[in-house]
Amino acid sequence: MKFTKIMIESGIMAPDDSGIESMPIIGSQQHMDAEFVDKKRIDLIFVQVNKHKSNMTFETFLKALIKIGEHKYPHLTSSEALQDLVVHHLLPLFQVIDIKVN
Repeated sequence: MKFTKIMIESGIMAPDDSGIESMPIIGSQQHMDAEFVDKKRIDLIFVQVNKHKSNMTFETFLKALIKIGEHKYPHLTSSEALQDLVVHHLLPLFQVIDIKVN
């Protein structure tokens, strides 16, 4: 559930009616590419990389981000897709969280 919440809050996945309370979508507006990765795809990637465990290690989290990046940006290499995902979705989310904490 935490993984899904991060995907929603970063603008990678569209908010849905799953009951997850989240902040407004943070991802860079010019980089939303009008397409979210759907919840089924996010869940499938989570299960594939995490081998049906409920928690994931940081290494597994990075593997999931690479897979999501490859799906979201199929025209880029894996490393470019990961970089775009981090720069345009995760860093903006981190900045908002950092401001709230500090």
